[in-house]
Amino acid sequence: MIDLSTEAFAEFMNDQSPIRTAVKRIFRKGDVIEVRAWDKNHHVYTGRYKYGTALVAAIELFDKNECDVYYVLNPVGMNHGLRTMQQGGQCTWEHDVPWRRWFLLDFDPKRDEKVATEEQFGLAFRQALKAYNWLEAQGVEGIVFASSGNGCHLDVPCNLPNDDPSKEIVRKMQRCVSEKFSTPEVECECFPDANRLVRAYGTINKKGNENVRAYRVSGVLA
Repeated sequence: MIDLSTEAFAEFMNDQSPIRTAVKRIFRKGDVIEVRAWDKNHHVYTGRYKYGTALVAAIELFDKNECDVYYVLNPVGMNHGLRTMQQGGQCTWEHDVPWRRWFLLDFDPKRDEKVATEEQFGLAFRQALKAYNWLEAQGVEGIVFASSGNGCHLDVPCNLPNDDPSKEIVRKMQRCVSEKFSTPEVECECFPDANRLVRAYGTINKKGNENVRAYRVSGVLA
């Protein structure tokens, strides 16, 4: 059973490097990771880094400079080489991803404003936790439970080739969970694409207007 007690959550919040913690949980040595960032003027920055300190530094830099920062959940391979965020260039297409390590279950509260209320976030959290425990009971191991800042993610390990039959398997698994755990208040969104972006966990979710309510920090919860 996942430990999401008040003490465990406080320990996560006191982690001095939640960005590094998340990178170590999602990726592995030798991986090439694509990072993308959007600033408030809708400019897009993209780069590809090998697993390591340069990757973490790029995420931290753009987070501090008021950008929304994401990475591709699956390692992207070397088809387009390495480049920094400052160099920019073409983003990774789905067929360029060599292997599916993960697929995403995105529990997003339905709301009028971009920034979720505490109650809305709590509803998403509870549905994600129910799905986590159900998947674990089915024998699925190694799920990453994360906050996106406004909702919750389950990054589910799958280790499948990036091909059409695997995409259909992922799609069916996502729909199964979505039909079981979506509610009128929370939707489990299904994105079967291998190059799916997720929030760079540990960064601040800056979607919407902070004058309405405060932004939240994303992060790996368990």
